[in-house]
Amino acid sequence: MKEYNKKNINGHVLKLNWTKLIQKNVNFKYNDTAKDNINKIYTVYISNLAPDAKEEELYNYLKQKFNSLISCKIIFDSHNCISKGFGFADFSDIKEYNFILKNNKKFIFKDKELTIK
Repeated sequence: MKEYNKKNINGHVLKLNWTKLIQKNVNFKYNDTAKDNINKIYTVYISNLAPDAKEEELYNYLKQKFNSLISCKIIFDSHNCISKGFGFADFSDIKEYNFILKNNKKFIFKDKELTIK
């Protein structure tokens, strides 16, 4: 990784970092039987998360609004175990996926407006 960090390739400078998920004890993901019933998974990128946000809290917040939510992950810095302020959420229903992407409604989580792409 060090070999490619800050290397210019085709006019683009690469910036590489190590990340890991540190909330290993809690897995907010579908079980194997539910997975068999899901044809396709639709993932959204969520940013502007509060530094103290937990996956369980984000999952519960989104699940109240979207029935097809199947998992949430928050990305943490591997060196200091602090949230990087972004994560991902998986949905099984394309209608809810499109709604969350196109909706002008603001989603306020832990006093911060979420950015969803």
